Amino acid sequence: MSLRRVVVTGTSVVTSLGCDVTDVWTQVCNGRSGIGPIRRFDCREFRVRFGGELANFDVQKLMTLDGRAVRRMDRFSQFALVGADRALQQSGLDFSSMDTHLCGAIIGSGIGGLDEIEDQHSKLFDRGPERISPFMIPKLMANAASGNVTVHWQLKGPSLAVVSACASGAQAIGHAFRLIQLGCADVMVTGGSDAALTPMGIAGFARMNALSMRTMHRSWPAVRSIRIGMVSFWPKERGFWSLRILNTLVVAELPFWPKSWVTACRRTELT
Repeated sequence: MSLRRVVVTGTSVVTSLGCDVTDVWTQVCNGRSGIGPIRRFDCREFRVRFGGELANFDVQKLMTLDGRAVRRMDRFSQFALVGADRALQQSGLDFSSMDTHLCGAIIGSGIGGLDEIEDQHSKLFDRGPERISPFMIPKLMANAASGNVTVHWQLKGPSLAVVSACASGAQAIGHAFRLIQLGCADVMVTGGSDAALTPMGIAGFARMNALSMRTMHRSWPAVRSIRIGMVSFWPKERGFWSLRILNTLVVAELPFWPKSWVTACRRTELT
């Protein structure tokens, strides 16, 4: 059996430096970091008080989406939807002229809807079990991102999530690549999305000494240079990495999926 060509036809990013691929890359090349003080919640009692936060993120300002649909999605799903929308725009795909049973989404997430877990946990203990949202499970499950993407574009092909910590996005791309290569799909929207910059997320990673605390007692500069070889782990939010599909406008071709690609993709996800 001959293996099919797999090409990249659209890419996107949703990061603390912005949501435009060219602009974000320019900022990175100029040494600008997306790390800064956390504003989403009061973190004065936390050991770590900075991270790669997507400040003032509003999904409805970035794409056309019904308000009710937004309320039924966790923040990490919203990142994925915006990323998918931008990658699809770049690709020029028109699903109305395609067999949507051969179009799907595989989106990796290291932790899923942590925002929703924390919110509903508080409601459970403060207001009782009957006050839990009926949308809690659909919002927090790790495959909510891929599910929302396939529902939004009415894709009927493979729809699943990859959960493997920091490698989730890279492995999702690899699985999507294989599906196309083996002829199981023609189009796959794929990448990684996480929104773990929450009180529990920061506290948990800090307690296991996985986050950098080297600057917590210093005033944070507006722009911090990125130093080569820095190994500290920064708390961050990240969105979609890329769209990988077969044919149409070609951005890059993937002839195979070696281990070196996994490493490269994992680095790309970091803000």
